[in-house]
Amino acid sequence: MDFVNDLMRIVRDVQRVVIATVDDAGMPETRAVEMLDADAEGLYFIVDRTTAFYAQLMARKSLAFTGVQGASYGECATVTLRGRVEEMGSGFVLPLLEKNEAVFEFYKNEESRKNLTVFRMYQGVGERTERHAGTVARTPLRFGDERMNAGIKKRSYFITEDCDGCRACVSKCPEGCIDVSMVPAVIDQERCTRCGNCEMACFQEAIIVVK
Repeated sequence: MDFVNDLMRIVRDVQRVVIATVDDAGMPETRAVEMLDADAEGLYFIVDRTTAFYAQLMARKSLAFTGVQGASYGECATVTLRGRVEEMGSGFVLPLLEKNEAVFEFYKNEESRKNLTVFRMYQGVGERTERHAGTVARTPLRFGDERMNAGIKKRSYFITEDCDGCRACVSKCPEGCIDVSMVPAVIDQERCTRCGNCEMACFQEAIIVVK
């Protein structure tokens, strides 16, 4: 799983990223967040449950972020990702903090941790851009597609490689469970109600039924 090394580089080399979410009015909001750990299941970070950030994550279950490694424009690396998240719970807070000494300093006592919870970014797509000696190299990043498609079973709808990213299916999905941040788009099988609207809306005939 090469993507695990890519995620660990975010934690090790970048760590602090700027995360964007959307509020109830459809306006973007950003904040700086520490990415504290990564494994084959995704990226992990801590959120205060009393904040608007938490409410937005729970409402949309998605985010986008950018992180920068290096202070010079000509000698730096940036990583951008967008994708899906889920709440892991407060039981993961202390073990995660104990892996990160600097962050743990701010949450030494139990009282300071009482409102914290852990989120995992379990699916994402984006790229890493490296600038060096006047050259630019871009590496695509992608992980978690297997998780998004894990619930495929009889009468499930699946988006094939014929998808061109036109987004015609998005407005027809009553559950908002089609992720078009990547091509081909992905249907969240855990939320899909199997209504078939997406298949009928697809001009490319890229959506098939697993019977």
